[in-house]
Parts: sequence; structure tokens; C-alpha cells
Amino acid sequence: MIKRQDLTNANPTCVEVSIVYSKVTRLTQQSMMLTSNVESYNVASTPTTDSSEILDRVRKSHNVIVRRVAENSDPASDFNTVTRILELVVPFSSKYTVSSSRIGSENRRGPRPILVSLSNPIIARDILGNKKLLSTSEISSKSLQQTMCLRNKPNV
Repeated sequence: MIKRQDLTNANPTCVEVSIVYSKVTRLTQQSMMLTSNVESYNVASTPTTDSSEILDRVRKSHNVIVRRVAENSDPASDFNTVTRILELVVPFSSKYTVSSSRIGSENRRGPRPILVSLSNPIIARDILGNKKLLSTSEISSKSLQQTMCLRNKPNV
């Protein structure tokens, strides 16, 4: 290393190189210290994400829940109704509809929601993005009317 007294007699280029070298050395030490701090932070604060949780999230990204569809005793009828509803929101979505099933227990307050599984998560996202289209559709009005009729029915 060049001493201070040598710098007074040295060439200006040599002085500049020495200054740059000392700055680079200092920055390298700081970088190593920061890197060790970041590594210790990452080890201490990384949440343990279970692979089953990730798979569950991926599986759920394929699902859509449809509400206010009148109850039928035939699951095939529910499937057909749901595919007609989804076709109104996203054309050709019925090609991607895998299954549908009612969720929850039967109650007299209204129809149970229908869980629809799709083969493509992009179609599920498009359906959720275009759900406003249902407010003007015939099926939406009909479903709402059927729901209201079920609610107004006297308990037997």
C-alpha cells in the first residue's frame, strides 16, 4: 500500500489510482457485510411454505363459485345451468368446465352455491373479470326470481 508521504511526490495518475483502490476496498468490505446481513435476515424471516399449500392454491385457481342458482335434485341439471351461465360471461368456457357440485348443507334460506372446476385458470380469471355481464343476462334475472320464490315459500 502507498503511504501518504509517497503520494506527495507521486504522479497524479498514481494518486488517483490509489484513491480509487482504497474506495473499492472499502466498498467490497461493505458489500460483504451487507451480504452476510441479508443472508442472516433471509434465514430468520423466510416463512415456511408447505408444498401442499402451494398445490392447494394452484388447484383453487381453477375454481369459480356460482351463487343464486335454484336448487335441482339432479346434479346434471345444475351442470347444464352453470355451463349456460358461464357461456354468457365467457364464450366457449363450457369446453373448459370439468365439474360442478353444490357446497354446504341444504338449508331453507336459499340455494347452496355451486363450485365449478375448470381445466384452465385463465378461463376462471376471465369469468371472474366479466361477471358484471350477468347483471343484464336473462339467466341472472330468472335465477334471482327463482331464488325469491324459494325464499317466499312457506315452510312445510
